[in-house]
Amino acid sequence: MVLACAGAVLALHQVFVTTATGQLVDDATLSGGRIGQDYVSGAAYSVLWLVSAAGVVVSVALVVVIGVVRRRYRRAALAAVLVLGPTLTTQLLKRLVLDRPELTDVGGTVANTLPSGHTTFAGAVSAGILVALPPRARPLGALVAAAYTAATGIATIAVSWHRASDVVAAVVVVGAWLGAAAAVLALRRRDPHAETDTRAVSGWRAVVPVLLVVAVLGTGAYTASMAALAASDLPVTGRAGLVLAYGGASSGVAGVSAAVFVAALLLLRPPRRVARRAAHPRPRRGALSSAA
Repeated sequence: MVLACAGAVLALHQVFVTTATGQLVDDATLSGGRIGQDYVSGAAYSVLWLVSAAGVVVSVALVVVIGVVRRRYRRAALAAVLVLGPTLTTQLLKRLVLDRPELTDVGGTVANTLPSGHTTFAGAVSAGILVALPPRARPLGALVAAAYTAATGIATIAVSWHRASDVVAAVVVVGAWLGAAAAVLALRRRDPHAETDTRAVSGWRAVVPVLLVVAVLGTGAYTASMAALAASDLPVTGRAGLVLAYGGASSGVAGVSAAVFVAALLLLRPPRRVARRAAHPRPRRGALSSAA
């Protein structure tokens, strides 16, 4: 998952930032967000105001409190790292690693904005809380995490702060950190104190298909719409093209958010052997003899 997400970030940058066609298509998602902006800007800003330095502090404190109450101190520390790590990674990528070339045939070129910091924050907070939650609460937590991350990303497009590739890349950065966190937790699966709660099975069975459907449909719509725009006359100026760009961008953000958090949910699931033992514990020998 880490390697796949890292490759996806580089691919998004290569396609949508370093090529003229990619920049023109991506700029259409930014322009498309202005359609109906007067109607959605209020709701968008109400989502975005949560992103702040104070929000980072509150989020770290929240995941630590959840871990301490559950007496999962290592998990609490890992959750706190998950809140901070993606945010720092995004700033490093945006400011020091990735650049936006000045292409002569593309107007309105600005400094690099990939990945989106606001979307990364929303995804990172959601990821930290997801890891800190007990197994029973994780399915619902993943559903809420995907929805909040997608809402923040779409809001940044709606208020013309970011292009679609910026937002999708931000979600993928969070996915890379979630994969790394799952790998760290997997190293402790043989711990006698490892989590063995299997009462979340019904929740998993209800949530995973929903997230999978959103992931497939959303990413498919994003890919198809961007390909259609690339094959059309560029730059995109007609209303139909801009609506297609904005709709495809929103679908893509929702789809990628669902894909990242359903993958995290599956990776964080307790091993089947442990789950089976927890669900059907063997009776003790003394209990068998007394029953006989």
